[in-house]
Amino acid sequence: MDGRYDTALKGALITVLTLFGGILVGVALGNLVFRSLPGHSVTNPEPTHVIVTTIPLLIGLLAGGAGWGLLIGRLSHRNDGHRMAVAGILGFAPVTLLMTFGLLWLEPIAIERIGSQFPIHRVFTFFFVPTAFLIAGISASALGIGLRDKKLARSLFWRVGLAAALTFLVVNLAMEAAGWVVGAPRAAERLTMLVVMSLGNIGAALAGGRIAGVDACRVELSSEEVTSRLELVNKRVAQLLDSGWMWREEPRRRGHRRGHGHRRHSRRRRWFESGEIRYVILNLLKEKPMHGYEVMKALSYKTDGWYEPSPGTVYPTLQWRQ
Repeated sequence: MDGRYDTALKGALITVLTLFGGILVGVALGNLVFRSLPGHSVTNPEPTHVIVTTIPLLIGLLAGGAGWGLLIGRLSHRNDGHRMAVAGILGFAPVTLLMTFGLLWLEPIAIERIGSQFPIHRVFTFFFVPTAFLIAGISASALGIGLRDKKLARSLFWRVGLAAALTFLVVNLAMEAAGWVVGAPRAAERLTMLVVMSLGNIGAALAGGRIAGVDACRVELSSEEVTSRLELVNKRVAQLLDSGWMWREEPRRRGHRRGHGHRRHSRRRRWFESGEIRYVILNLLKEKPMHGYEVMKALSYKTDGWYEPSPGTVYPTLQWRQ
């Protein structure tokens, strides 16, 4: 349970920091660029000014999407960083831009046609909750495709999309109850729409990122992928053996001292790169079924005590394997 909670927390934080962070950086840079343009006007901006200002936003979206895909891929112990970065970009940036410009186009039409029938804050809810669903669902499904799992892509679309939409709705209603109502008197002075939209998006990112992180770590690797990763790990072990480390294959005799007949090192080295230990554990489990404590002891024994994994390293892998 602790391993799953840790994965969920990492997935949520990664999503907020990369996607929402990318948007914030893009908007901030776009605002600086817009203010530096000669003759700029907020009420009646020139088309060229709009285009120039959109470029930093686009860069922020692309960088955020790439970082999101890359880090979620690392969280799931996938080494294909380029593919995951591309999946993050294609999943997040296009749909976000499309929905943003779509809302800008629909807003005056909606206010004109249905604004008299419904309050402005309810029109806001009507448009932005489905928007949160589509952006989150499409972005998450792209990660499933990046992980080469179409079933996961379909699942992520609905689960992440619904989680994001419901969270946005809850935040929106909570803000209304607290007096932050879009379209209310003095709402423009308080930047109510911006505040509600920002908090709703942060909540949606946390909820959707939690699900995306956990589900991405459940993806089963094909036997070819496991074999390929084990070959890389075995090369790593061979390099360490050449430098004087030990990987024991025979039982240790009583009274055997660690490091006898081999060079000892004054500093502890890093045995495995990020994600490699998972495949070492899988290789051990091929020999015989083991519990977490047995896996830790087996790894310590095989390295003659040089490498002693922590429970936080072993148990998430065992849980993932189940």
